[in-house]
Parts: sequence; C-alpha cells; structure tokens
Amino acid sequence: MSILILRLEGPLQSWGEYSLFFQEGDTAKMPTRSGIVGLLACALGIPKEDPEKIAALSDALVIGVRADRPGRVRIDFQTVHAHRLQTGKHGTRSPEKSILVSHKRYLEDAAFTVVLSSEKAGLIEALRNALLHPVWSVFLGRKSCVPTSPVYGGLLPGNNLLQALKTIPLIATRPTETPAKRVMVELEEDVPGATGCLRNDVPSSRSRYFYSRRVHRFQIPAPKECECHVSQ
Repeated sequence: MSILILRLEGPLQSWGEYSLFFQEGDTAKMPTRSGIVGLLACALGIPKEDPEKIAALSDALVIGVRADRPGRVRIDFQTVHAHRLQTGKHGTRSPEKSILVSHKRYLEDAAFTVVLSSEKAGLIEALRNALLHPVWSVFLGRKSCVPTSPVYGGLLPGNNLLQALKTIPLIATRPTETPAKRVMVELEEDVPGATGCLRNDVPSSRSRYFYSRRVHRFQIPAPKECECHVSQ
C-alpha cells in the first residue's frame, strides 16, 4: 500500500463547512473532507453534477491533515446582484437595485500537508496520475483560491498516516516567521489524549448534502526535513 501526499499552499484558501446562504461564506481552519475530495474529483474529471461518484471517491479514502502554517482568517466584503428583492411594502425592487451584501471568509497564507490512503486497488496510483495530469484545474476550496505550488507531493510506502505526518517535511515558513516547534494534526482514527470533534463535511450521493464525521486533533513535534524519503 502507498500513501499519497498533497501540499496545499496558496495566498488564500477557503474550506466552507457550515454556511447555508450565498451571502455568507465561512471557512474551517483545517481543510474539509469534501474540499479535498472535490479537488481530487477535478483532477480526475468527475463533474459536480455526479454526486454519487464523488461520494464513492470520498468513501474509499482515509484522510489525515497537518497544519504546517495555520494562516489567518480574512473577510472579503462583496456586493452581488440577486433576483428581484422585496421592498418593505411588499413590492419588488428593480434588478439594478437588487443587491446583496456578502461576506466571504478565507485563510490567508496557510499551508497544509494532507495524506491519503485507500484499500481500493489502484486508487492511489490513479489519483497520483490525475494530479500530475489533471483534467480540470484544481483549487483550494473555492475556484478563486489557486495553489502556488504543485499539489502532488509524492508517495510514501505503507498506510500509517500518523507516522507519515510525523516524518514528511514541513512546508517552508516565511523568512520573517519563526519555524514552528509543534503543529496541529487531524486524523479520523482514535488517538489517546486527542480532542474529538464533529465535522460536517462528508459528501453524500445527494448534491450539496453532507454528513458529519468524528475527527481527532492533537499536536505533534514539527518534523525535521531529513527524516522523510518520498518517492515521486
């Protein structure tokens, strides 16, 4: 078995998890399962209009995430045209006056290392090939969030995601930043002493409908670059 490594780095990322309305766009502080699977679906050429295939891809993967640089939350103020809105007197506004105020949240200057494993034969290799030659461009949560470096980070032998996250080199910090001594990790497997929480980010066969999953978060010492041997 092999572990697939993803490197998620860019000026902006946004991993929506709870927003139900177009006017508000939240971002989780760690990449969501649905966002990671959506990125892989783009590389494979699976359209969003095929939620059953996307859900099947999600169900076949085990995912671990490490926050190499957690980033900072930034809010983008936007105004957008909407359908004709009601007035206070139960009339309708003209199209040019039907404006909604929108707030979109992003993670600025964040970087994450994601590891994936699967018991489905050939899936990891297929994902590797798709990331090297994607059908569609991949993005970090929203289409406006473009990665600044290749997402594909290599393969590791085995299937121990925690051990992989302990050894894969950190994505480099900025010259003005102090290197982290400890980093946050999120795994789906139960880890003694970890903090458990629910995430509403599991794709279903119904479009735009998500299930919850339990994950565990804890900190590990920041790995040293010389500890990892990654195959391409």
